[in-house]
Amino acid sequence: MASKSQCMDNFWRATASWSLSEGFWSLSEGLRIAVVAVAVIFGRQAI
Repeated sequence: MASKSQCMDNFWRATASWSLSEGFWSLSEGLRIAVVAVAVIFGRQAI
């Protein structure tokens, strides 16, 4: 049986990896939106 500290350690490790992947996903999503927005702005100025 795992001790309480081991359980907490695994929990924090899982939480950290999850929030890291979540943060990376939202960052890439935000970058994609920013690129589209910049493309639209520059596209309108070019016309």
